[in-house]
Amino acid sequence: MRQVKRWLIIVSLGLALAGCGTTYQGLPIVVRSIIVPCPEIDYTDLAWSPDGSHIAFLAETQNNAGYVFVMNPDGADLRQLTNQPGHRVSLAWLPDSSGLSYFLDNYPQVLPLSPNGVEQPVPVPHVSTGPINDVALSPDGKRLAISAPLSPSEPTLEVYTVNLDGSDLKRLSNDPYADAGPLWSPDGNWIAYAHVEQNRPYIGVMRADGSDQKIVVPGTYYQWSPDSAWLGFISYPSTGAGIHVIRPDGTGERLVTTSMDTIFYSWLPDGSHISYAARLTIS
Repeated sequence: MRQVKRWLIIVSLGLALAGCGTTYQGLPIVVRSIIVPCPEIDYTDLAWSPDGSHIAFLAETQNNAGYVFVMNPDGADLRQLTNQPGHRVSLAWLPDSSGLSYFLDNYPQVLPLSPNGVEQPVPVPHVSTGPINDVALSPDGKRLAISAPLSPSEPTLEVYTVNLDGSDLKRLSNDPYADAGPLWSPDGNWIAYAHVEQNRPYIGVMRADGSDQKIVVPGTYYQWSPDSAWLGFISYPSTGAGIHVIRPDGTGERLVTTSMDTIFYSWLPDGSHISYAARLTIS
């Protein structure tokens, strides 16, 4: 019987990062890729700070205890920012690079970058439509984009925006299919969202006020470029599996990576490149 090993590759069109074990000893970033055998660790997110000074990532052990780490772009000064176990997802930097936002056990948190930073929960209002499914904090920190059912008796999810105190609830999406996973563009002018139609995932885009709604492309795991001019997404069309980019109006689509099982990816701060991680099975 041949031996099969699983490796984690964190690559970029110009960078890589890696770490393994409970101490997470950092490896320098190099120009192409670093291959790191690390079966007990699951890297679940990666994000460059807007000012380009740090790279943050999430690492989750097999017992679903996830932690936030940060390091310099050269791999130096690797620090573990959180100690409380929990399942963290959707890592993102605050616009001024002073901290990070993410979800801890489905509840939004903000974490200052300071060495003694403490996770601060973001208040999630109760809305009359029913339980909130997804939450995204606006870039200015003043408003939430959420997905919630139309009513307690109608489970179809739609996208809304609401103030942190629960006031000024506005329904944005309006169709018979589920719309969820809202994501603000960095400039706060657009919201991307997941649209599921006949069990097939699509990516939709609209203005922050709900106007100019458009189902752009089939795909998942969408991320805005730093200048809000492009959406990255993962798709598996006949033209090639991997990370694609597309403009919010649906034009300019192109495939930028192929032939790997992509786990996650992140735009570099200047928007010129995309870093990504993928699993590779070597026998």
